[in-house]
Amino acid sequence: MKLNKLFTGIEYQLLKGDLELEITDLIIDSRKVAPNTLFIAIPGSEVDGHNYITDAIKNDMIFFIFTLPFISLFQQSFPMLHLS
Repeated sequence: MKLNKLFTGIEYQLLKGDLELEITDLIIDSRKVAPNTLFIAIPGSEVDGHNYITDAIKNDMIFFIFTLPFISLFQQSFPMLHLS
């Protein structure tokens, strides 16, 4: 699925990257990230997925989404999107 189809009707801010990328899976567990997957960093009741973005990058994810208002990875050249 192309990312642009996934975000139709959702308010977001594309910070870096291209929504024409093809993804094969949506992942919320950084340990399960594989090439061409989209990692969604969400705060959970016990752990916060935002703490694992760097791990997901190391595991070859293609794109990530985060929900916190600010994230320290803005310097990264990796494709990213912020959900409002």
